[in-house]
Amino acid sequence: MEFGKDIYKILLENMYEGVYFVDNDLKIQYWSKAAEKITGYKSQEVLDQYCTDNILGKIDARDSEPGKRARHLTKVLSDGFVSEEELYLRHKNGNQVLVRTRVMPIRNKQGDITGAAATFINNVADLKAGETIKNFKKQAYLDFLTGLGNRRFVEMQLNARLGGLRRYGWDFGFIFMDVTGFKKVNDTYGHDMGDTILKIVAKTLYKNSRSGDLVGRWGGDEFVAIVQNINAVQLSVTAIKYRILVEKSTLTIEGKTVGVSIATGTTLAQPDDTIDSLVKRADTAMYENREKKRQMSPRTKTIKGILGSEMKRSNSAD
Repeated sequence: MEFGKDIYKILLENMYEGVYFVDNDLKIQYWSKAAEKITGYKSQEVLDQYCTDNILGKIDARDSEPGKRARHLTKVLSDGFVSEEELYLRHKNGNQVLVRTRVMPIRNKQGDITGAAATFINNVADLKAGETIKNFKKQAYLDFLTGLGNRRFVEMQLNARLGGLRRYGWDFGFIFMDVTGFKKVNDTYGHDMGDTILKIVAKTLYKNSRSGDLVGRWGGDEFVAIVQNINAVQLSVTAIKYRILVEKSTLTIEGKTVGVSIATGTTLAQPDDTIDSLVKRADTAMYENREKKRQMSPRTKTIKGILGSEMKRSNSAD
């Protein structure tokens, strides 16, 4: 199978991470759409600009000296080794954005270094979420059964994300999830086994989420996810991924395979949203999806059929 150059551009433009290329003079040759979103700078504002001009005001995350440029690009161009750093970038609006960046050398057919490629992702939400969970365990922000943030913690994060959406246009999606088949497990095998199933669901959701996204327990057998930097179709695909992985996460009890599934509802946050309006819209979508699934023919209940149906619904919603 052969791929044309266009396929690589499409992949780069749809990555969650920001991507940019520089030549040996540190002149920026490519700037992706995610890079635009994370930094606020459009590609036409940075292309053919030099990183040494300090457009983004890079500061080493371990260095308290303001204005000191990170030297990771120069280092990679010099020694040819991949470099990973945490840096602060100055957003176009003026605020500092903490990112995790990875820089790789670009070589020609002869093996000579001709430039560098860098990826970076906004790490602020991920770091703050982790730090907050550690610092506020005693203040009941943690669900002690599953180890996820509880409803109070999720609401705190939603308030912060909605503020970021209104001020800086940092969009995000919200997924509401309800465990189906949970009552049957409880009634058949007891509450201890029910708790074990909830832990499995929580771990599956958490382990298969991106850095910067947040999964929490809303209460009982309900879970939610906050997914940043995403569109409606990608959000639906994420929900489908969660559902498939949960369905594949099972236990064997007395020779029987025991597992559950999840019903999901997705929505993109809007600047005028409140927590209540956002949750209600996702909750309504979940019940509508559950009803549609009941009405599906056996053929459309396949993964391919479900994916196609949700893609169609997401495209029409756009």
